[in-house]
Amino acid sequence: MAAGDVSVRISRTRGFACNLFDGVDDYIEIAHTGFELGTNYTAEGMTVSAWILPFSMGEGDLGMIIGKVNGTSAENGWKFRLDTAGALACRINAGTVIKSANGSIIGSGETWYHVLMTIATNATVSFYINGVISGTPAATNALTDITTTNAIRIGNRSTATDQTFKGGIREVKMWKKVLSAAEIANDYAGIKQPDKLQHYWHLGGRYTDGGTIGETAVNSGSVSTIEDDTLAAAAASIRVGSGDKWMLFQGEGGDIGVINING
Repeated sequence: MAAGDVSVRISRTRGFACNLFDGVDDYIEIAHTGFELGTNYTAEGMTVSAWILPFSMGEGDLGMIIGKVNGTSAENGWKFRLDTAGALACRINAGTVIKSANGSIIGSGETWYHVLMTIATNATVSFYINGVISGTPAATNALTDITTTNAIRIGNRSTATDQTFKGGIREVKMWKKVLSAAEIANDYAGIKQPDKLQHYWHLGGRYTDGGTIGETAVNSGSVSTIEDDTLAAAAASIRVGSGDKWMLFQGEGGDIGVINING
């Protein structure tokens, strides 16, 4: 190496920029635009995805990931939430609650999960966790039953704060179609899937919509932070002497890593 050159080693990911929800009353809200009504999904269905770090199953074991509802039972809208026994759940209007496999989500606050839900044109709901299908696809009410003009909320249900998520949420996306298996795998891998991407909120303090609708989210109570239980310990273990050179970096997707610099 020539004088002044440095060698850089990028370690494994250490933490993620996200918004933390307290399990009591936090939420992030996105105003109704009309593009999320059910009639807009009847041609190709819809897909919703997010990264979540659940500390528990949330308020009443019904922690909301994202939804657009007009009442406790998702009247005139839809819910994508956690459920008892460690499952994901979806409901359109007051239809059947469709769930992923029990125990697929552990609310310990130690593991990030990539969760994704598709709703086909026939209202069949499928769940994917870390890119793998979970549970048996089944039908809820018709997409045309999504008629509410209430706002979308992340981390709670619309118009109330009785189904609060407890833990971290980041990278929330909505598509105006059912993603293919390859697209689902790419979204899990962090590869952006722009085709018919309506909404994309990074979170972690970033509320601008990266989708085609462009509707900025508004935070109410949740805390923008970097969340990973091992982040501080990892930094401390690397910085073992006063002569060490290191830094933390934030990647495009919000992931945080450590760079060691050797002179």
